[in-house]
Amino acid sequence: MPLSVEPADLVADVRALIGTGTRPGGGIDEALLDAAMRGWSINTRRAFRSDLTLWGQWCHSRRIVPGAAEPADVAAWIRALAGIDPSSVKTRAMATIERYLVHVG
Repeated sequence: MPLSVEPADLVADVRALIGTGTRPGGGIDEALLDAAMRGWSINTRRAFRSDLTLWGQWCHSRRIVPGAAEPADVAAWIRALAGIDPSSVKTRAMATIERYLVHVG
């Protein structure tokens, strides 16, 4: 059964991934995120879910809290995705990495 791409479900996934206030200023603005996602196509929502899942798995494998990741953690992820650092992560194209960063950001 495919995962839901409804905005409310995606907002819940974001909340589960980053928590409710791991950074200064608190957590996410759920209403703003929901409104933005309603303007996205179904394929963009699928890509968003996929990208968040990839980021979450990478963080969890390194015992990093995704919502509290430091810039150095994000840089390490990018280096792994680009094939610069040895990793079990599949190397991705630069355009794909850029999309990941937009969605994870």
